[in-house]
Amino acid sequence: MASLLGDKVNTASSLEVRGTLTAADWTTLKTMATSNALVSLDISRVTNTEIPTEAFRGAAKLTTIKLPNNLVTISDKAFYESKLTEIGLPATLKTLGEYAFYKSTSLSKITIPEMFTVEGGLEIKKFAFDGCTALAAVDDEFVIPAGVTKIGVVAFRGCTGLANSTLVLSGETYLDDRVFVLNGDQEPIAFSKVVCKSKKVISMAGTATFGKGATKLPLLQVPTDLVDDYQKNDKWKAKFTTIEAIPAE
Repeated sequence: MASLLGDKVNTASSLEVRGTLTAADWTTLKTMATSNALVSLDISRVTNTEIPTEAFRGAAKLTTIKLPNNLVTISDKAFYESKLTEIGLPATLKTLGEYAFYKSTSLSKITIPEMFTVEGGLEIKKFAFDGCTALAAVDDEFVIPAGVTKIGVVAFRGCTGLANSTLVLSGETYLDDRVFVLNGDQEPIAFSKVVCKSKKVISMAGTATFGKGATKLPLLQVPTDLVDDYQKNDKWKAKFTTIEAIPAE
């Protein structure tokens, strides 16, 4: 790739790439996005199914990327401390690695498909969005679609931009320890309410998913026939002042 681009390696602000990327190509792209001028990258039509480990770590220039249409894995630390402003995840994605977008403090929007084409859905691993302080809700809702099957430890820690929004858990997503907490792990992200839409009680690793401290969130809404189950569940009742039915539409 570097030989084909010539001087554009140093000057190109936008780039579309097709075909199959080699290890050397990934290195070239990282250099362009970190030290040179690359702001916008479209790799939606490459054949690669994995973004390599640390592929765009510290990419200080890159703000926009279109991921491969057939992407299966975003490896650990792929966009660690990047300057991306938003990211759209393809429906083929199965694994979003540890620290994938760690402290990407400009990242304000994640677009997640409602369902995924891979068996087992998407797993968001630990520390994936830890420290993404600009991450914000859309129309006052931060939605975790049903296709997300597991969220790892401190995956959304310190995402202070989500405060005062509604967290919507659309499916049976398993929630690991300290997923939605502030730095220090004691206090929860201050959601105005949490809505669980699954027809089964959502599983949590313990009582610290929404913080290790005693602070409770104000409101949890669940399907009518599950209100009693949630109210009797030690993990959920420990973290919410009020647990009630989702209002009828």
